[in-house]
Amino acid sequence: MGLLEAIPDDTILARARVAPDNDGVKGTANYVYDPETGEVRLGRFGWKASTASLRHQVAIAALQDMSVTSPIYPTRDCLFGPASCDKSKLERGISEEVLTLLTRYVAMLGVPAQRSVVSGFPKGVAPLPYLDVDPVRIAAGSKVFDDVKCSSCHVREMRTGTRTELAEARNQTIRPYTDLLLHDMGSDLADGIVEGQATGSMWRTSALWGIGYTERVAGAGIKVGYLHDGRARTLTEAILWHGGEATTSRMLFEQLKTEDREALLNFLESL
Repeated sequence: MGLLEAIPDDTILARARVAPDNDGVKGTANYVYDPETGEVRLGRFGWKASTASLRHQVAIAALQDMSVTSPIYPTRDCLFGPASCDKSKLERGISEEVLTLLTRYVAMLGVPAQRSVVSGFPKGVAPLPYLDVDPVRIAAGSKVFDDVKCSSCHVREMRTGTRTELAEARNQTIRPYTDLLLHDMGSDLADGIVEGQATGSMWRTSALWGIGYTERVAGAGIKVGYLHDGRARTLTEAILWHGGEATTSRMLFEQLKTEDREALLNFLESL
């Protein structure tokens, strides 16, 4: 998460387009108000890129998910928007120190390693099933990922800048598989909610790093779901729900041979 915050604004904005390309992909930046300064900033976090920083994301999550106030949102009335957020009042919640510690903790959460090389277990020791991968198949799936133009929005590689508190996040080459921009995903995925520049059918490209660990993190017997509302039971279903700007990619996926489709899914599961 902290690495996404460290990506320079210019790097993100360079991928935004005034008009769609030949495949209908555009990419729009969301701009949001900084709740502490009132400045307009580039949105990065949340389903619709409606928060600009991890600090604000942590504070709004505490308020909306747990009804816990903070120095940024000092009363529960702040749930109803800036006009209701009287900062002269103060309800008991987390302190500035706790908010800072939580933000730093989230910022330094590690990104899982991609499982794309043969396990280094010694001869005779079998790797756990989720570590027993086929590098050739994953490499083939990586190529299909580009061929069906998934990487138009799920951008493979970016580099962080220097304007971040934590030195560990500076000047790092990262592979988040997102452009951090909004894309119109069509009426089937629309929720009717407007957040800043994001209309009801627009969503920030979700980062794919770590997506292959979803079922393992959930635990045995836990039903997992993909997309913003968990409606997709599998990665295949998630892809088939893509519409709007992603229609071309979805159609190319539908036309894949079984072998190529399985290779693509193997690649995604390796992330």
